[in-house]
Amino acid sequence: MFSLSKKGMCFFLILFLLNVLSCKSLEKRQGENTNSGIKDDSSTSAARGSCDFIVISDLDDTIKISHSTSSLSTLGHGLFDNDIYAGMNALFSVFFKCKQQDTNLFIVSASPQFLDDKVNKLLKKHHFPDARVILKDWTGDSDTYAFKVKTITDIMNATTSPVILLGDDTSKDPLVYTEIKKRFGNRVLDVYIHRITEGATVPSDLNLFYTSFDIALNEVKKGRMGEPDLMGIAGLIIDSDDLDAVIPDFGLCPNPMPDCRQFNGSANLASACQAMVRKIAEACAEIDD
Repeated sequence: MFSLSKKGMCFFLILFLLNVLSCKSLEKRQGENTNSGIKDDSSTSAARGSCDFIVISDLDDTIKISHSTSSLSTLGHGLFDNDIYAGMNALFSVFFKCKQQDTNLFIVSASPQFLDDKVNKLLKKHHFPDARVILKDWTGDSDTYAFKVKTITDIMNATTSPVILLGDDTSKDPLVYTEIKKRFGNRVLDVYIHRITEGATVPSDLNLFYTSFDIALNEVKKGRMGEPDLMGIAGLIIDSDDLDAVIPDFGLCPNPMPDCRQFNGSANLASACQAMVRKIAEACAEIDD
């Protein structure tokens, strides 16, 4: 008989609660955000409660723990590991909870095409929304920057929807996404870059993140997510058994830590934030050791 692990049951319960609690009324979010002390700084109509956007994301060290700063480690993780960063699957599920179209998520990665089946199995195992996976042809696409710029440009030209971009600082993503912003302007709603590499240069107009909570917090401010979504994602980080899924042992720790005083208007959210900060500190202590 098919059975779910305790962790799997908790994940499905969290997703169910996220949908019940936060899909009731997108129009109420700005008022909720103001009451909790979270400032709404959205500047475009597309960013205010609209579901009409697509998401284009990198894979390695954005969604999946890969140690992309080492090519050998990345290939090894690609072949043998299926670990993701805590809360990323819930984050993507919340992105698309009110979607009507079949494919709004695109995974564009420099991983070799022969890993396509493994990538799709990874996404399915962790209950990501349906995605179109586009991997690099290592026999023909020698330049990662050119491959990603062309692929993302083709995706953008095939739709009129705005886009949210996710990547990391281990390779070309900051440069790629900066070029996409130049080409498509206001259609790029936000860009999120996972902070992994010491000394990596990331343009100041791109949003740095250390955990999925950082992304969700900005999405709440922009009106694309609600506080229940933020609580659920914080819970997954707090409950993670794998400290590498919170802050990887090859990564960087946030400095300063998230400031939980911004949630003074919501006791539950402030408490969750404080527990998450303790979890991040625990992961960072492992790096220091």
